[in-house]
Amino acid sequence: MTIASPAAARVIGTDFRIGAVVRRAWSVYRRNVVRFTLIALFGFLPLLNLSYWSRITIGQVSVSGLPFLLMTVFFVLGQAMVLHAAVQDMRQRPVRMSEGIKVALARFFPLVGLAVIISIVAGALLSAYVFLVVKGFGPGVLSVGQGFAIVGSFLLFLVIIAVLVLSWLTSTPICVVERMGPFRSLRRSAELARGYRLQLLALFLLVAVGILLAIFGARLALRLAFAMMPASAFAFALGFPGNAVLQTLGLVWNGICCAFLWVLIAVIYHDLRVAKEGIDMDHVAAVFE
Repeated sequence: MTIASPAAARVIGTDFRIGAVVRRAWSVYRRNVVRFTLIALFGFLPLLNLSYWSRITIGQVSVSGLPFLLMTVFFVLGQAMVLHAAVQDMRQRPVRMSEGIKVALARFFPLVGLAVIISIVAGALLSAYVFLVVKGFGPGVLSVGQGFAIVGSFLLFLVIIAVLVLSWLTSTPICVVERMGPFRSLRRSAELARGYRLQLLALFLLVAVGILLAIFGARLALRLAFAMMPASAFAFALGFPGNAVLQTLGLVWNGICCAFLWVLIAVIYHDLRVAKEGIDMDHVAAVFE
């Protein structure tokens, strides 16, 4: 008989609660902040010098898209590694990144297929929206009615994207933990989110507001720091060393946000299964044994 860990026992049979999800995700991330952030940062590295990549060609073909391809591959592996580590942390088990690498590589191709499908759908929706707006209204001065139509169509587009994002939110954990293919993972994720989309929307709005406030606070702190600098130091800060520092800080912040969102998705997946199916953490993690 499987004995649930203390971390699992605290959430079995409970409802899906936004506050509990955020607290647990932050707790897991805080205990693994360095390793999770470094994994996420690795995915952003190909984007550091896009101008360099744009100048490289193989024959007549530009390789400007290679950084985004590498970023996708790194993100696929990184999210799977963080998912495995987050599950182990919630079980109060040792977190070994070597085990996470094995799990990520074992599910690499289904995860890449999942990323490709989501990218194709997102690209098709965006292209259809742009095509309809451009063809439907054309150049020139717009009437009031056309302006309202553009705003309305944009809001409809946002609603469709939001529904898809919330429905497919847990597709990656499903692909890894339940070992499903890309299409089955998407269907399973939509089933798991059904009945909880409003809570998920509120959760991500809350997280988005928190991130925006943190960005605003950081920018305000930088402005105050620059305002207190002597003129020579201010000019130096805006030069190459200052730009490098600001770029590094921006990269680190992107890594922090990305890693935390990966942990948040892992906790959401677990808590949705607990709420809908009564599955404990040891059952979820049995696939890793």
